[in-house]
Amino acid sequence: MNSVDSIETLRRADPAGKIPDGPLDERAREDLAEFLSEASAETPSRQWVSRRTLLVGVAAATAGAVCLVVTDPFGSTSPAVAATPPLIDSVLNGGRPAKDGLYRLAAIAEKGTEFPGDGRGPHVVRTESWSLSTRIDGRQIRSAVVPEITELTWNADRSGHIAVRTGKPYLPSADYQATWKDAGSPGKSGTVVRDETWQQGGYTPMFTNVPLPSDNDRLLATLKAGHPIDKLGTGELAVAINDLYNESHPGPAVRASLLRLLAARPDVVSLGQMTDRAGRPVEGFAIDSALTGLPQRQIMMFSPMTGTLLAAEEILTKDAGKLGVRIPSVISYRLYFPAR
Repeated sequence: MNSVDSIETLRRADPAGKIPDGPLDERAREDLAEFLSEASAETPSRQWVSRRTLLVGVAAATAGAVCLVVTDPFGSTSPAVAATPPLIDSVLNGGRPAKDGLYRLAAIAEKGTEFPGDGRGPHVVRTESWSLSTRIDGRQIRSAVVPEITELTWNADRSGHIAVRTGKPYLPSADYQATWKDAGSPGKSGTVVRDETWQQGGYTPMFTNVPLPSDNDRLLATLKAGHPIDKLGTGELAVAINDLYNESHPGPAVRASLLRLLAARPDVVSLGQMTDRAGRPVEGFAIDSALTGLPQRQIMMFSPMTGTLLAAEEILTKDAGKLGVRIPSVISYRLYFPAR
């Protein structure tokens, strides 16, 4: 069955029909089609697939219509529960209203000097990321958490380069380590996942109308153009902000506006001072929802000095569906780093 047939099957089954997220919208179907396509990594028109893609698959797996969790390629000896990263301290705290803290960060961001450019480029973005959907050489690895280190550079003329390699694997225990080694240590540190160069016009960013407006209303409209925020709520706003940081470093005025957009949402809670996976001090904020069919918590961690997004995580909090992970479990994280 090809990816188009898969999406049509999923559309008819409507696995999300009984969850708050509703049926798959057009963007989700496009994302899922790309996710299922073996050629998706070679398609320059959509360099970043929204984090909603994986969890749309979660909803489908829960309904039994389509399951994106690949059968373990290493045989029955692989641990029954997939390896996931350890939880960061405080991520499951109850939290308190976030409005004041976000407005305070917005005031700091507006006065910042980090990334003061006009948004036209060149754009240089470095990230470390992992998600439950991560595949190395087309295979999902259940016995280890294998992060990917990405360096993306793109210019105003849409030329650029992307390099992706694996980082240091995380193995929860000796049993997981033994299974991973028996499988040939797939995705060992330094493995090249992708190395691609685009000539002029070859790269298509998700947000094409740069420089982005810093006015709250106009910026929100820009985010909504590719993300159904009105329909899906604050969780989708968080997805949009992450997608923006995946391909650029917003300047001070835009950073401030993004924080104010979050401050206007009553379902964002403050987690206070935290430390991200890179050991950096951050201010954490959380959004609880069933954005994609299962109860989840989206975490956003901002620099207290600049208001820049430094890290984001997604956690399943009550139900894993058919994903084969413990509850609670981190199912994705991303760290953002300054350009070198």
